[in-house]
Amino acid sequence: MYWEFVIAGYAIVFGGVALYAANVLRQGRALSKKVPPERRRFLD
Repeated sequence: MYWEFVIAGYAIVFGGVALYAANVLRQGRALSKKVPPERRRFLD
């Protein structure tokens, strides 16, 4: 009966988690470029 709200709720939650994960990865990559090579713990 209210399946539209269930689908919308799941879409909002999973969409929000995906956006948050993308933002964390983007910020992490930007910050990792600021660390000098001799201070990096893990190298590619």
